[in-house]
Amino acid sequence: MAKAMAIDHGRQGIRVNCVCPGDVMTPMLPDDASKRGMSWDDYAAGAANRPLGRIGTVEEIAEAVLYLASDESSFVTGTALVVDGSGKVTTHPALYLWNQPAADGNHTPSWDDFSIPPIIIGYQKK
Repeated sequence: MAKAMAIDHGRQGIRVNCVCPGDVMTPMLPDDASKRGMSWDDYAAGAANRPLGRIGTVEEIAEAVLYLASDESSFVTGTALVVDGSGKVTTHPALYLWNQPAADGNHTPSWDDFSIPPIIIGYQKK
């Protein structure tokens, strides 16, 4: 979507990019662990398999958004900036969780359980 919108609106001076965050330390993660019947320690241990070995912070995602909204990225458009500690290209906790039954036993995990919607950023230089 970012690529198509960048093509459609580039001549108007509008840059369109998206941020694709990985796991971010928010109240949602411990809640997800609980819903899966997992201890937080077991759930968070999956982050150790990533090259950076940890879960991201809200501030790190905000810094990526600020970069894309700044003049420093004035020639960046139509791109998806993945901010996930390399989780999507290496062993990701989702791959571990994929084989774990849900706490209620009625749900087979799918990739939809691990999708995080991208943040679309539009910016017009005036």
